Amino acid sequence: HDCLETPLTLYAGTNTTVAQSFATLVLWYGSSAGNLSPLQEHIAERLFAALGSGAAISRSYDGAGLFAFDLAQPTPPMRATAGATVHPALRFVAADGQRQRLADLLKNLDKGILPEGLNFYGAKYEVEQVREVAQRLWQSLTLPPPTRRTPRRKIKVNLKVANGFSKMLERSDVGLSFGAEESEVWEIEDISATGFRSVIPMGRANGIRIASLLGSQPDGVSHWGAGVVRRLSRDLDGNLHIGIELLSPRIVGVPLLDYANPDESGVQIGMYLNRPNDNSGEAWLLMKQDAFVANRSLKMELGDKEYLLLPLALVEQGEDYDLARYRMMEQDAGSED
Repeated sequence: HDCLETPLTLYAGTNTTVAQSFATLVLWYGSSAGNLSPLQEHIAERLFAALGSGAAISRSYDGAGLFAFDLAQPTPPMRATAGATVHPALRFVAADGQRQRLADLLKNLDKGILPEGLNFYGAKYEVEQVREVAQRLWQSLTLPPPTRRTPRRKIKVNLKVANGFSKMLERSDVGLSFGAEESEVWEIEDISATGFRSVIPMGRANGIRIASLLGSQPDGVSHWGAGVVRRLSRDLDGNLHIGIELLSPRIVGVPLLDYANPDESGVQIGMYLNRPNDNSGEAWLLMKQDAFVANRSLKMELGDKEYLLLPLALVEQGEDYDLARYRMMEQDAGSED
């Protein structure tokens, strides 16, 4: 036990202990593995390195433990709960000291300031990129842990899936489905108002990763919806557990033109997210990657109406898509103003 707490120098100017380094590693894994992209995981690791000491390992659960791991079982760390069965091989990891440092770091990031102590090995990241990851870590380190927004129900339903922007576009209602390959079929394990979980063999998960765009069509439903992969984990049988956040239960393919230069040769096809009970006056669109421009308004045809779309924000960017918000203003027929 003494060797775990013996101070040591890993690198010049970096003093730690074996216990501290291991506890920080568990916190990083528990906070990021399976729910952050590889780039975000790298940023998270660098953030934990900057937070320094403040993580601790204990043999008992005192309410401060965030994650638990079993010395006798080769299983990943799990979120600690008061109802867990405690046995001699169980250890708990707390982050009381790091939580306050992370709060201070977030205050700087909220002001657009990237602290000098962050070492990204020469890589340059936007403040907003780092702030987003830091905010995700803050949520993971919060006590008590965040509660699920909507209840999850066990259910067995088959649904067709389409991985990626182009495959989703083929299956939207814009007449581009000629020659579309047969859709993959998954089975839903459980579902809520905001998403669902499926379990599939690893061999059927080609191209599936965190932040992948996924189209879905449940049995008996005529239209397709859109979601984003938020969680991935693998069980002992080698199956992949996939958690999908539902963006919209129905996508509608729409032509989009630059409003200032409505040349039809520059038309692009996007997907309008039909969001039930959304009275915000906003349009959420899925477009090909890098299509969103913060100072470029668009013209959209939806049904038999035309709309002016004023850009509000790029919500998310994946490997092959932009998810963006626009202010949506109905136009009179033939109006260009």
